[in-house]
Amino acid sequence: MDEEYARIVNDLVEVAPRLYALRREDVIEIIVQSRALHVGGHFELLSGQHSDKFFQFLRIASDVDLLARVTEEMVSWVRARRLSVDVVLGPTSVGGLLADEVARSLNDKISGPRTVYARVDGDRGRIVEQLEVGFEIEEGENVLVVNDLSTTATGIDTLRKIVEAKRGRLVGVGLFSVRPPDTAEKVQGICEELHVIARLKLAAWGRGQEHCELCRKGVRLIYSRRMTGVGPLPEEAVRAEPAHICRKKDIVRPL
Repeated sequence: MDEEYARIVNDLVEVAPRLYALRREDVIEIIVQSRALHVGGHFELLSGQHSDKFFQFLRIASDVDLLARVTEEMVSWVRARRLSVDVVLGPTSVGGLLADEVARSLNDKISGPRTVYARVDGDRGRIVEQLEVGFEIEEGENVLVVNDLSTTATGIDTLRKIVEAKRGRLVGVGLFSVRPPDTAEKVQGICEELHVIARLKLAAWGRGQEHCELCRKGVRLIYSRRMTGVGPLPEEAVRAEPAHICRKKDIVRPL
């Protein structure tokens, strides 16, 4: 384990005071082992803000063992809170992988919730107020929203609007992380029943030379919506073409 990287993660990650299956050191280990936290770059977040740090949940989701540990924490929370769930709603981006695993783990041999996916704008990488073709929420169904990360709570609010439009009932929101920490309060204003595993103390600011020192210095910009791999940052990440956002047909469940 890289001791310096582990120290950085420890400094920047505030773990939930109450966990249901994991311990604080487990959460830190998951982030360190996956190297999901990128530091020392120049990133444009999905919110449009710029930052010198970026959290990439795909690095966790691509490791079946790490994803299973996060899933166990989410499922333990749902059961401890005695939430009745008919539908697990997630986006057709990497957060949908976690939603799918949570739904599958909540299923017993006879019945259980199904996963439903909300569309993501392929150009901006943001959740839109529409379900993917072939997926539906029925009136009166209890819906659990699951996603990897929220920065402004806008995406979670969009998912809430989908549930309301379908006359479902939002029973809870489960997130691996929020950035910055006070985003959790914004999400809790949308749904009181909330579980956030990690709050990331990562600063972000406006874009352009007026607001961003890294822009003024000419540091190459990495579009976070382009970061779909788990290896070194791809060259295409620095280009300005529209993002590739995986839809249901693109999601490959780890073997």
